[in-house]
Amino acid sequence: MIGQTVSHYRILSKLGEGGMGTVYVAEDTLLGRRVAIKSLKLASVPSQKNYRQRFLREARAASQLNHPHIATIHEFGQTEDGQPYLVMELIEGQSLADLLHENSLPVDRAVGLVKQVVEAIAEAHRHGIIHRDIKPSNVVVNQRNEVKVLDFGLAKSFDPDGLTTQRSGEGENTTQTLEGVMVGTPAYVSPEQALGNYWLGALYQGQKKYDLAITEYEAALKKVPGAIEPLSGVVTVLMEQGKPDKATARVNQLLQATPGNVMAQSLLADVYVRRKNYAEAEAALRNAIRADPKAAGPYVAFANMSLARGDVKGAAAVLEEGANANPDQLVISMLLAEMYQRSGDIERAMVEYEKILKKDPHVDVAANNLASLLSETRRDKASVDRAFALAKRFETSTEPTFLDTLGWIYALRDEHSRAVPLLEKAVARAPQVASFHYHLGMALYKQGNAKMAKTHLQRAVDLNAEFVGSREAREVLAKL
Repeated sequence: MIGQTVSHYRILSKLGEGGMGTVYVAEDTLLGRRVAIKSLKLASVPSQKNYRQRFLREARAASQLNHPHIATIHEFGQTEDGQPYLVMELIEGQSLADLLHENSLPVDRAVGLVKQVVEAIAEAHRHGIIHRDIKPSNVVVNQRNEVKVLDFGLAKSFDPDGLTTQRSGEGENTTQTLEGVMVGTPAYVSPEQALGNYWLGALYQGQKKYDLAITEYEAALKKVPGAIEPLSGVVTVLMEQGKPDKATARVNQLLQATPGNVMAQSLLADVYVRRKNYAEAEAALRNAIRADPKAAGPYVAFANMSLARGDVKGAAAVLEEGANANPDQLVISMLLAEMYQRSGDIERAMVEYEKILKKDPHVDVAANNLASLLSETRRDKASVDRAFALAKRFETSTEPTFLDTLGWIYALRDEHSRAVPLLEKAVARAPQVASFHYHLGMALYKQGNAKMAKTHLQRAVDLNAEFVGSREAREVLAKL
């Protein structure tokens, strides 16, 4: 996939590979940032539809969470050939497993890292989500000694009464290949997780023994009538058997008993989307929103469904509704700001980023995006000064997008001796990003280095014929 473009993400390099998927470093060509893309290799798993659903649920579980120690999910989609992918925050650092392998950690540092992990887990629990695969390799420590918890592929949701409501996703290659044999990594999993009717049903489902699978799932539902997890198993089996009407009826049966069940409404919407019955899917998500206006998941699912159908305005509208209902849910606010930015509504995007930073000044992506918009679209002294105030925190960053933003602001301030080193670092870390070459070329041009300026401006044009500043780049090239 390296060199290919998926949606608006250009694949730059491979970051890692497991038994069922690959993680790539990619460039977001709209927002000019680097992200991680997790791609599921459907050909390598025995039950493709099962794992596709699990992969989708990973996105949903993690997208409900907005916390400095939990990796952010940006988007979920699928390629033209049907391969699902997950776009998430790119974390530069080492896994806790690698750190422990290299050296024994000092007690004070170990305590600090564990505290951050616990804070992330507590935040997930507040949203009714259990990670179920916490282990050193799923914890990354960045250059600022900040923890990020990854891989909610085995996450389970629960209701306030402690009943299971949903399980999500795909584990790593240390998890058993057949869904349900073992949840989590054997060295870290609790023994009771491998027991119960649900797990037996999942095992039968993986073996395509569908009648036995449904029998076990229904036995689990008889014990816990409100549980979404086994119901989701029933629905998946019925869809695999080509019985969408029965799948729909089974979810509706539960909804008759628990009409306010948000997760059941979301599951029903999934069924309708798979049937391409989008009007009914929208109705189910609307019911979920009415049942719990404070739940972020239905708004995000609604927006993603609208985007998949090319309805950017519809996606923005539902995110606006979600942001109004959940003013403290930064994940919705960030998606809304990025939606405005993607659709070219720059002024509204900047207003939304300002709101986010007022609530939490430490959201680096919001600070970077706002600084970038101010420096690219306005360039008056007040705007450049505001952009610099936002971006100066990135002086020691290793993230190329942040380095580029600050470097370009220095260039606009005619501080070329400070601009060029930062822009060179950005280009070295992400050489396929046209705008990075453009910024470096312009800084070199203003510094008087015509030869290198021409090299980078030409590279920018060759990489991408149209980008912010492409006209200026061509005009300068004509002079050189």
